[in-house]
This record gives sequence, structure tokens and C-alpha cells, in this order.
Amino acid sequence: MMDRDRTGVGDRHLNLFYTYQTRHLEDNVTRALILVFRHLGAAHLRLFFHEIVLRKPAQRKMRERMSLLAEDEFEFALQVRQSEESPELLDATNGVIVGVNYSGTQVPVFDPNVEDLGGARPDALVADSANEITAIFEIKLADKLYKEQIQRHFKAFFGPTTNVDQVFVEITWSEIANLSTSINCVL
Repeated sequence: MMDRDRTGVGDRHLNLFYTYQTRHLEDNVTRALILVFRHLGAAHLRLFFHEIVLRKPAQRKMRERMSLLAEDEFEFALQVRQSEESPELLDATNGVIVGVNYSGTQVPVFDPNVEDLGGARPDALVADSANEITAIFEIKLADKLYKEQIQRHFKAFFGPTTNVDQVFVEITWSEIANLSTSINCVL
């Protein structure tokens, strides 16, 4: 979903890192992950989505239609905000919210009746235009409660016909590392 209505931190900020003794450690790790994604081959990045991200039954159709060898048309962004003028909303057929944390066992319970959650600014966005799939990332280094952030992202980026449980998937740093290791073995 290549939509220029979204605003985020551009490429010029992708390689800015702070010292590891600051509150910006989570931002550094997010930047590093997005840089890794940007430098993976298109098929390897899609393999990550296919094997790790799109694994819920509600995401089966996205997984099945994903072509690993499609054109290399990706968008990467940090600290994304949805445009309020003309938002192009996602749904369960083209979008997913990825929560990355230490254990992957938080399993937040979402309340669909919550209305005023405040603003949303996901840590990162990766859009595969060739496959028409957009992933919004909320990244945590440990097991922190982040249910409210996920709900804000959902309300800002997804349409009313979609349920947050359809599009939210929780993954662990170990899963990312294991896939990375298997890709490295193939190379």
C-alpha cells in the first residue's frame, strides 16, 4: 500500500542512532530491524512475512496470494502517522499489525468499544505494493503491556469492517533471529 498520505520519518533518519544509554534504545532496535528488512532480498523479506507474520487463520488469504518472486516494490517507514485528510484504510485482506516482543505470550485482549484512545504512531511500516500487503509494527524489547498502542494503531489505520483480532499477530525476537539464521544458511 504505497500511500503518500502517510507521514513518517524519512530515509534521512533511518541511519541515525543514539547511544545505548538513553531512552532511545527501542528506536535504535526498530531502525536496525527496518534496515535489515531493506537490505534483504525481496524474496527473503516476503519469506519472513509468509512464514512468521501471516500465520493466523484470518491471514490465510493474504498468505496464499503472496508471490515470493513478485516485483521489488517496498515502502519502509519509521514513526508513521495516518493522514487525516484522506486516509486510505487497511482491512483484513491487505493489512496486519505486528507486535514484536520478548516472549510472544502477552496475548492482549482488545476492547472493541473503546473510542478515544489518543493518537497513533506505529514504530514502523513495511508495505509490499506488488502483493498489496502492509504491515504496521509495534516493537518492544521486553514484555511490556502495549495493548493500548495496538488499539490506537488499529483505530487509525484499519476500516470499520475489520476486527483487531483478525489483523494482530504477536511475534518474538527469537522467531526473527531463527528465520534470519535460516536465510543466512541458504545464502
